[in-house]
Amino acid sequence: MRGTSKRFWLRRVGWIWILGLWLACSHSQPPCPPAEATAPAIRPPLSAQGQQDLDLLLSTPRFTDDAIGVGGETPEEVLAWRRLIRTPQAESAFLYLLERGEAPGQLFALCALYSLAPATFQRKLPEFRRRKDEVEFQRGCVISRQAIGEIVDCGHPNAVRLQSPQQTIRAWMEAHPELKSVQYDIAGGAFPAVFAETDGW
Repeated sequence: MRGTSKRFWLRRVGWIWILGLWLACSHSQPPCPPAEATAPAIRPPLSAQGQQDLDLLLSTPRFTDDAIGVGGETPEEVLAWRRLIRTPQAESAFLYLLERGEAPGQLFALCALYSLAPATFQRKLPEFRRRKDEVEFQRGCVISRQAIGEIVDCGHPNAVRLQSPQQTIRAWMEAHPELKSVQYDIAGGAFPAVFAETDGW
């Protein structure tokens, strides 16, 4: 009986010690604020053509320039992008693409949000700049794999840096006559401009 009583009291003291530790910890740390809920993007109602264009961009396996191949043809992805950005539901369509698309489609979405939703574009930039995963990238006849962060921000001193979606690449280059060649990326607005045909050429 004496051994049983001793074990009982030891166990009781142990539980009291654990309870005291829990109470001390719970009062020493302020409660964490609830995480901000982000509503999932909803696929917008689009015309039959709009649905086809969105489906193409959702599943495309590549990111492209506006002219590819020997003849400089406009890729289907860019044609779909141009049709979709002219629809009344463009912003919601590209937000949906940003959330649900494969990595190349997310890059096309980011290009659209440059002019459709500048605040969202700026908020998403740091995340995309950090991405190291690679996508297939076709420019002209050259097909390569490139890190997403480098497509978004090439980090080159000669990279085009438009002041706004309204400024053309041509106007920017005329303001920088010292540059003999320039580099395009998404952060500086060059790819969004050539896709939107607002490059000034």
